[in-house]
Amino acid sequence: MKPSEQLAVVGYLSPASQTTVQNTGYISAADFNSFLCVLNIGAMTSGGTLDAKITQATDANGTGVKDVTGCGMTQILAASGSNKQVVFNLRQDQLDIAGGFGFFTLSITPATQASIIGAVVFGVDPAYESCSDKNVASVVQVVG
Repeated sequence: MKPSEQLAVVGYLSPASQTTVQNTGYISAADFNSFLCVLNIGAMTSGGTLDAKITQATDANGTGVKDVTGCGMTQILAASGSNKQVVFNLRQDQLDIAGGFGFFTLSITPATQASIIGAVVFGVDPAYESCSDKNVASVVQVVG
């Protein structure tokens, strides 16, 4: 089985220089049992900081947003943080599904100075079917 048949791109944040809170949009957790979020950090302006965490909500608009326990990174400083990656693992059972929280996002906060950031969220271990038809519309080609 090809790797692209085992996971799908379900969310993203296009790389750009940012100074305010950004997120990948709220993603439904219904189709996958697990998710992998990869934060890509480019150049950070001197004095800048970067925080990121996974939050959950009751819908795709972010209603009732709250943190997912254990899914916040340690703050990264510009002095040692440029050109790095942070990987977040999320299982569906970490969300408060019983309380109606079936959506999540990777929320990224650059502070003090600009940082070039981007992110990709992968759905892993599909709950019902193959991953091949679950990619977001921005995926224009799967090669190989």
